[in-house]
Amino acid sequence: MAPAATVAKPSPAYDAIGIRAVLLGPPGSGKGTQRSDDNVDALKKRLATYHNQTVPLVDYYMRKGLHYRVDAAKKADDVFSRIDNIFKNRIFARERSA
Repeated sequence: MAPAATVAKPSPAYDAIGIRAVLLGPPGSGKGTQRSDDNVDALKKRLATYHNQTVPLVDYYMRKGLHYRVDAAKKADDVFSRIDNIFKNRIFARERSA
């Protein structure tokens, strides 16, 4: 039986922080991104698309036990280790038990 997991819906404040980070860069960096379409309206549209199309898919696959979270902001070795453990302990284990 797959674990019952849900995806937390980000708040508008979280979206505003993301928009600020894209437009201005991290606090204190003094730089933003290089994309020509990085403006408030385009970012709001991208976020709306993410919330309407991507979040429901992530939620669906998480409920099926087929989606795993990996914090890619960590060190590369930690990210690789997490992904490696997901494959070894969950995906390959599922194939062995089938």
